[in-house]
Amino acid sequence: VPPLRGPRRDAAEPSAGVAVRAACVSAPSGNRHLVRVIILDTDRSFRALVRKLLARDLPRADVFEYDPDTRGRPGREFDWSVYDVLLLGDGVSGAANGLEWLRNRDAPNPLPPTIYLQEHGLALSPGAARGLGADHVLSKSELLAGRLAQCIESLLEGNGSITMPMERPVDSVSVTGTEPMPQIEGYKLANLIGEGAMSRVYLGEREGDGMTIVLKVIAVDLVNNHAQVRRFVAEAELISELDSPHVVRIYEQGFTDDFGFIAMEFFPRGDLKQRIEHGITPADAVHCLANIAYGLEAIHRLTIVHRDLKPANVMFRHNDTLALADFGVSTRLASERGVDRPGSILGTPHYMSPEQGQGKPADVRNDLYSLGVMFYEMLTGTKPFHAASPAGIVSQHIHAEIPRLPRGLRRYQGLVDRLMAKNPEERYQTASELIAAL
Repeated sequence: VPPLRGPRRDAAEPSAGVAVRAACVSAPSGNRHLVRVIILDTDRSFRALVRKLLARDLPRADVFEYDPDTRGRPGREFDWSVYDVLLLGDGVSGAANGLEWLRNRDAPNPLPPTIYLQEHGLALSPGAARGLGADHVLSKSELLAGRLAQCIESLLEGNGSITMPMERPVDSVSVTGTEPMPQIEGYKLANLIGEGAMSRVYLGEREGDGMTIVLKVIAVDLVNNHAQVRRFVAEAELISELDSPHVVRIYEQGFTDDFGFIAMEFFPRGDLKQRIEHGITPADAVHCLANIAYGLEAIHRLTIVHRDLKPANVMFRHNDTLALADFGVSTRLASERGVDRPGSILGTPHYMSPEQGQGKPADVRNDLYSLGVMFYEMLTGTKPFHAASPAGIVSQHIHAEIPRLPRGLRRYQGLVDRLMAKNPEERYQTASELIAAL
């Protein structure tokens, strides 16, 4: 899937940059001056992501991009004084990674305060980074939580002295002051990133290789709630069978004395929900539609119905490929496990098919309806139905007319009509059929 498109500014040439900086530093933004940030990395989509995040979290940042692939490494004559902060990625032409370039750099001009953005979280301590010439190190997986803007502010205000939460040893981090972090052999848990009715989701590190992973954890004391435990076990069983680039990867699942856990892939570029909020082009919406359909084709081939397909459950990897995630309410067709009570309704009202909203059995066409809702939202930036209550939204899915797209998007109306048909028989019958139509 192509990266989000937005205005891009290449790093100014040194001779022009000095004059620009003189104008910028004298122009306040509120009571604070603009901050000129340069991103040095070969990954165009990653540079675009950083730009988006800083536009959201640090509006006074004036961001410039330097692509070593097209311009070569910055030479001895490059004027770093033009910039207030350098964001150094792993992609530097001719170097194994950004740190190698930093270590072997031979130039008279000092660098501005430097933040090294590494691929795998928690593998390099801030102290080690400073020893190699960087003022701080952040995992690329930490960017979405606003950490980058926080780090830049700390660098500028503290003259290079930074106190950030992740500088504490991982073992000492806890969710609250009274609740200890779960202990799972082979993993270091860093912080809580999500919480549901039956489970908690943590960002952590696999001890063997330092890989950043996500752990979904359920407390064993919930064993009295058999339906929740069965659903947790069923989720692990379902997704462990999947082997598709369009579905989240599972590395391990099991139980300790205190917890059940699923160790799974971490997605550093966030989810589709965030991208819709920032706005995506119709072409990117179609690309997402096709790739989600490939994910559905993979799970439907194993007779798995997702039942909670929504933008927050479509995740992006560092290279911008996407994958389906969160199979907590998924089920296998003709399952006899009895995980849910007959007539129970599980899912998210905004994306729920008419049959699912009525508590009827849901087959693969249920997921295709949810995908139609998502496609409408990708195109317009708004959900198709709104009401004062979840029941009201479900009622509209059952009874309201299929929404019309704005005039400029009418060529996609046929896809929306077919995907969001009230009668499952009138929809695409399989994800493969949708892919063929696309």
